Amino acid sequence: MTTFWLRLGYKPLAIKEAHGFSGGVWALGLLSLQLQVAVVASHRQAGSLRFSSNTASWVGTGVYASPTPSLRSDLWEHLCGVANLVQGPWAFLGDFNDVSSATEVRGGAFSPARAQAFVENYEACGLLDLGAFRLSFTWYRHAQGRRPLHRRLDRALANLDWRIGFPQGSIEVLPRQHSDHNTLFLRCCPRREALVNKPFRFEAAWMDHPQYHQVITEAWRK
Repeated sequence: MTTFWLRLGYKPLAIKEAHGFSGGVWALGLLSLQLQVAVVASHRQAGSLRFSSNTASWVGTGVYASPTPSLRSDLWEHLCGVANLVQGPWAFLGDFNDVSSATEVRGGAFSPARAQAFVENYEACGLLDLGAFRLSFTWYRHAQGRRPLHRRLDRALANLDWRIGFPQGSIEVLPRQHSDHNTLFLRCCPRREALVNKPFRFEAAWMDHPQYHQVITEAWRK
């Protein structure tokens, strides 16, 4: 597999191999990548890397959460442990195999208890949902004889330091090609045309974050 990616112009940064036909997380970088990359932590369902340049340093975690709910608790225990080690900006990207609300489901059953547990897990690690644009769902399946299933299983999360350090960062849901999942494209800086006549908009959900008042107070003092 390494030879395959090298032929396409990518180099492996961190690899957690699959167990049989399940799991596995690969982090790849362009051969021309100018960033310094170091492994911070590794888990069967996630890999965390620190990206450093002359101007910025942040930790990125790729997630492929187990489709078995009982095994995902081990993932969140690991991630909250990493949260205690990470200093500065931290962002997540991947398949969490969970939804946070009924609006992220179309067709099939929705479990409010599992959705609440998912939100409580990432908030316990001090994370925010970065949202996304272009498409509402990231996973599709055509169930035989039933309505098609749609879910927002893939998303990006980040801590407050990342959101402040990359205020114009955005997540785009790209069209599907050969998978039942859509690709997520994380932009740390927006495209130049996206800045033209783009007004600031306040998200009401920010007020529910436990560090909201602290951030406003510190910003006001400056």
